Amino acid sequence: MPITAALALLLALSAPSRAADAPLLEVQSRRVILPASFMPVTSAAITAPLSLVVEAGSAWDSPGVLERVLGKASAIFGRCGVALGEAEVITVRWTPEGLRRLNVTNPYAGPAQIAVMDDRSLPVRRPTGFLFGRSVPSTASAYNVSSVDALAAAHPAAAKLLNTFWITIDQEQRRPSDFAPTYSMAAHELAHLFGDLPHTPASPNLMTDADSAGAKSGDLLEKQCVEIRRLRGL
Repeated sequence: MPITAALALLLALSAPSRAADAPLLEVQSRRVILPASFMPVTSAAITAPLSLVVEAGSAWDSPGVLERVLGKASAIFGRCGVALGEAEVITVRWTPEGLRRLNVTNPYAGPAQIAVMDDRSLPVRRPTGFLFGRSVPSTASAYNVSSVDALAAAHPAAAKLLNTFWITIDQEQRRPSDFAPTYSMAAHELAHLFGDLPHTPASPNLMTDADSAGAKSGDLLEKQCVEIRRLRGL
C-alpha cells in the first residue's frame, strides 16, 4: 500500500477516537449561591440543595438572574415546607463537540443529552439543572424516576440523566397568556424531580397542562406537596 494511502487510512481510523476524546465543555468559574442571597429566613423543615450548569455568556449568566430564579422557586416550595438550599453553580463554555452532541436528534439513541453526561467536570450532586442560551434546541424538560424508567427500557444509558432538568432561556423568558405571574419554569421542572410529579389537568397549578389564561401558576395541591416533601430527586 502506498505511504500516502496508508497515512489516509490511519487518519480515518483515528478520527472517531479523537472526536470521542475531544473536550465537551470548558469550566469558566465555580461558585456557591447561599440561600441567604435569594430568599428570606424560612421555617421550612426540609432543605433541598442543587447544582446548576450555566452556559457562559447566556442571560442566565447575568448578575442576579439565578438568585431571582431560585428565590421564586423556593417561595413556591416553601408552601410545602421545602426550601431550596445552596446552589453549586458551574459556569461553562460548551465546545463545538459538546454542542454538536447536544444538537443531534437521533430517536434510536435516546435524548441527545445522554451524550454529554460522562464529562468529569459535571457536578455529582443532584438535582442538576442545565441552563442554556440559544445554542441548543429550545427545551424545558426534566428526567425523573418515571421518565427515566420508561426511557431506560430502550436506552439504558438514559439512567445517567436521572434527576436532571434542562431549560433554554427562551422558555424561561416566554410569558404566554396561560402563565400567571406566580409561575416558575424552574420550579415546575424541579417539582417533576422532587416529587416525581406528572402534569395535571387541575388549574391554576404549577404542574397543569391546561392552557387557559393564568392556568400555569405557583399553586400546588396538598397531595402534590406530600410527594414533593419526599424529595425523590435527592
